[in-house]
Amino acid sequence: MHYDRVTPLHMACLKGNIQIVNVQSIDNSTPLCDASAGGNIECVKILLEAGAWVNPPLLLSTPLHEASLREGAKVLLSYGANIYQKDLNGRKPRQLCDPNSDLALFLLLCETQPKSLKLCCRLAIIKHLGASSLKCLASLPIPSLILRYLE
Repeated sequence: MHYDRVTPLHMACLKGNIQIVNVQSIDNSTPLCDASAGGNIECVKILLEAGAWVNPPLLLSTPLHEASLREGAKVLLSYGANIYQKDLNGRKPRQLCDPNSDLALFLLLCETQPKSLKLCCRLAIIKHLGASSLKCLASLPIPSLILRYLE
């Protein structure tokens, strides 16, 4: 490997430092916040699977607030993003959306309805085994009927 051609991210990954996914910039943004703001769903998923904080310590805004401007909110919610957390301006994620949008309606439904059994099961797995466990559910000792339900 040519160490003069790698980025700090490359070096962190090489050394096994997965906490790099939660590093905060000077303005307290995290990589997950930036990926959410940019609408890069694949990057959001990769960061979540790597252990990025879906509900980081209070920032100007959370990844869910950033995603409320785009469609990434659904992915963040499936990893346990807090729908009720307010940003430093006292706004919930739904309040950042166009009030007439499908996304605003979806977030309102998430606020007012209880979590589904499927989501509760997914969040319990994430809590106990880590977010990366969702991509290897088939290897867990779980009956196939339940595996199909959780996918």
